[in-house]
Amino acid sequence: MYEKKLIFTAIIIATFFTACKKDNAMPVIKATGELIDGGSPTVDGAGFLIRLDDNKELKPDNLPGSLQVAGTRVRVELTYQSTDRRYQVFCGSCPGLPIIHIVSIRKI
Repeated sequence: MYEKKLIFTAIIIATFFTACKKDNAMPVIKATGELIDGGSPTVDGAGFLIRLDDNKELKPDNLPGSLQVAGTRVRVELTYQSTDRRYQVFCGSCPGLPIIHIVSIRKI
């Protein structure tokens, strides 16, 4: 009887842990573009943005401080993951910029 309860409990626990596992990881995307200073967010600027070669603009949530130099434009190669968040800038009715999470970035 004890063995049956132990096996049943083990099955329930295993089912619980496998049922709760979700793969929410976003794919990693590789791209090149230009890091631009979109102006200070304290005066309605966008802060630092990445304009990809296809002209899509993205707002990184973890840009390294070493790349945050006011007034510069730098070509970069990066890998990133999309998020489901947007950065609201300029006007309340605009859809906002997609926020990304940088996996790696380097000047080119």
